[in-house]
Amino acid sequence: YNREVKILIESILSNPKYIGGIDSLDTRIMSISNNIFCKGGAEGVFLFADLVKDLVGVIKIVDGNERAVPSIIYNLFKKLKIMNLKELRKFNEYYRSEIVNHANIIVGNISSNL
Repeated sequence: YNREVKILIESILSNPKYIGGIDSLDTRIMSISNNIFCKGGAEGVFLFADLVKDLVGVIKIVDGNERAVPSIIYNLFKKLKIMNLKELRKFNEYYRSEIVNHANIIVGNISSNL
């Protein structure tokens, strides 16, 4: 990385809540692991970079619905060993795979197989 990009990424990792707010997926992931830079985008786009392994990726949900992104990210990070077991447990506590209706009744779930 050049100096400017390194400063930018280090600043974001030091203050992840400024990327997506307190409760966003990207903020949570960067708060869990200091080695991962990520940013969610519109229409089901999610970019991530493992700064230690020099591994980057972009996920795009075809129909634009973002609710599948956490499941895909979790399974992808697990499969590629981007997060260790402790980080995966913390991440798993955050995202909810169940689909609930307005009465807060579980009516389904979201899962991905990689």
